[in-house]
Amino acid sequence: MAEEIVRLSAADFDEAMAMLRSAFSKTHEFPELLPALYQRTDDHMSWNHTIRREGRIAAIVGIFPITWKVGDTHLKVAGIGGVGTCPHWRGHGLMRRLMQHARDHISRKGYHLSFLGGQRQRYRYFGWERAGTQIEYLVSPKNMEHEFRRMDSPSLTLEPISEDPEILASAKRLHDGQPAYCRRTTKAFGRYLRNWGGRPLVARDAQSRVTGYLVARGDDGIVDEWVSDREETALDMARQWIETTQKITRFNYPTIPPPLHHKLGGIAERITVEASGNWQIFNWPATVNALLRLRHATTPLAEGAIRVRIDNVGVTLALRVEGTRASCRVTNDPPDWSSDANCVLRVLFGPTPPSSVADLPKAADTLASWCPLPLALPNSDHV
Repeated sequence: MAEEIVRLSAADFDEAMAMLRSAFSKTHEFPELLPALYQRTDDHMSWNHTIRREGRIAAIVGIFPITWKVGDTHLKVAGIGGVGTCPHWRGHGLMRRLMQHARDHISRKGYHLSFLGGQRQRYRYFGWERAGTQIEYLVSPKNMEHEFRRMDSPSLTLEPISEDPEILASAKRLHDGQPAYCRRTTKAFGRYLRNWGGRPLVARDAQSRVTGYLVARGDDGIVDEWVSDREETALDMARQWIETTQKITRFNYPTIPPPLHHKLGGIAERITVEASGNWQIFNWPATVNALLRLRHATTPLAEGAIRVRIDNVGVTLALRVEGTRASCRVTNDPPDWSSDANCVLRVLFGPTPPSSVADLPKAADTLASWCPLPLALPNSDHV
């Protein structure tokens, strides 16, 4: 008889962390790597689902709840992380059972979509597909020097974010003012900024007001989160960071680039577009509707309409852009194009243009100007 899949509690914290260390060859100390997720509390540990053998944890999968606010829509995202099997029990099908359980749990709990990192083919067996879009701008000190050599020094300073509640509250207000963001509680906000080795810094203007913040990833020359009150402030932050560190820096941006990023694109040595992760959509109309509306609100789209059927889901979506409105709903009308969920996912959300994914009919030309839609989460919210 197969073992029961159970959720952990605070009492299992030490054993679970020891098992994950063994599963990841001691390269990960999860409480240090992801302080927002791995805490010695019942709530935090209940996100971990496990199979025990001989009284010990044999395999774990984490199903972490994320609320992604996209415009005026709240999407429930299930982040899958901490997927590990004790070396002694590998090859026994435990991870297959846990991943099937995770998929059933996500569907049953009404999540709109799910995200995970990791190797593409491994998770395609369970319905996840590599898709979405993340933009990376590589900027060197020389790029900045040539762009700003005739200008005054940056008008702000960068300093490490302290645990001062007022500073964290100011940074959180800026974070929550974005067109799309993952909700973080006030209590956990500082811990999220330190996920994945994050080193958060706050920007202050000449009057010492908090006008922005950025999150550098350790000493790797990567900026994963970059938020400000104005475009000019954000560019000053990028400039100040590079002039201070004298490092070639990769600025990662996970959603629709605002005009600021058009400016940064004119400075950057290289711009790279890549998939943002592995995704599986459980509520297609709500997810596509939210992201199509976000795309139209930030970068107005050409008017048009198309019907797309997702064969293995049995749903046909009617996408429409008309004037200032964009929408996606379920329809019973015949589709203009149809394919399986993995192909539709890549056509709608990238990272490559729709025509590079599938042979589309003339009626689907509209997708070429609309897509990819902005499917990506900030690195600080990855699990």
